[in-house]
Amino acid sequence: TSAGNSLYLLFDGKVRITKKLTMKIVDENVEEKMLAVLSDKDFPTFGEIGLVGAGKRTANVIAVTNCRIYCLSKISFEKITKEDIYVAYVIMKSIAVILAKRLEKADNDMLKLATALSLVVTK
Repeated sequence: TSAGNSLYLLFDGKVRITKKLTMKIVDENVEEKMLAVLSDKDFPTFGEIGLVGAGKRTANVIAVTNCRIYCLSKISFEKITKEDIYVAYVIMKSIAVILAKRLEKADNDMLKLATALSLVVTK
């Protein structure tokens, strides 16, 4: 997994977001799980954590079709923040909204998983 240092905006095309899941309980087999398919009609972004945080990428992005993608590097973003604080604010607010939606979805998914697990365990 590579270190993230950029935000990407999908202008044209379709990409698949995947994540490797390791089944360490049973063995060392690795399975690729598809998390989402993003298309240009949604004007999606990915790599937000790489722009504002430090760390390794958490998922893989694979082009399904020919794509046109805009890349905003951390260095370029830092330059923008020094030149135009309002643009930086708009970008950060957009990232915050995206991450809040993803966190809400993850929270709902965890609740569903916990509920399913409790139903299985109590039987």
